[in-house]
Amino acid sequence: MGRRPVQIGPKELERLLVEQVSTLGRIAAEEGASLHHVKLHGGLYHAVEGSAVLARVYLDCLQTRWPGIKSYAFAGGRVIRLAKKMRIEAWGEAFVDRGYLDDGRLVPRAQPGALLENRSAIQERVRDLCQRSRVQSLSGRVLCVHAQTLCVHGDTPSAAFVARWTRRILENEAQAPGARSSRA
Repeated sequence: MGRRPVQIGPKELERLLVEQVSTLGRIAAEEGASLHHVKLHGGLYHAVEGSAVLARVYLDCLQTRWPGIKSYAFAGGRVIRLAKKMRIEAWGEAFVDRGYLDDGRLVPRAQPGALLENRSAIQERVRDLCQRSRVQSLSGRVLCVHAQTLCVHGDTPSAAFVARWTRRILENEAQAPGARSSRA
């Protein structure tokens, strides 16, 4: 479905989840691995985040079909809040390579400032997330973001470099005195 907006009903969402996560789980098992988490992608990620009904269906499906599996979802968003109420482990996700709006949403990709590509801006973003649990919006507003995992989009220009820079900063943070071990 990519990044275009998705119109999906609860039954279709459940069918997609069962089909795709089950297939991935079988492939992982064939390779001697198990699934750690589920993270929706693109338009589906945003559709579920934007709908209380879809968020409930998503989390009910995880809880019923794959008990104990984590959900990675937008830090501070609807899915994270609902997962907490349902006692489902969910890790808030922040975006290393994306611009944020003042309301905490991501800058739409078609708008200027949607992607962070400057090395120093990305490094500052990662340090701010790790050290101060915050990001700066396009307008300069400081937003509180409690994230346990960070996302680098594979199609961001220089994504491999961005991932390496992020990893180095995270490794340095982990070695720093008083480092918080809960960061991913």
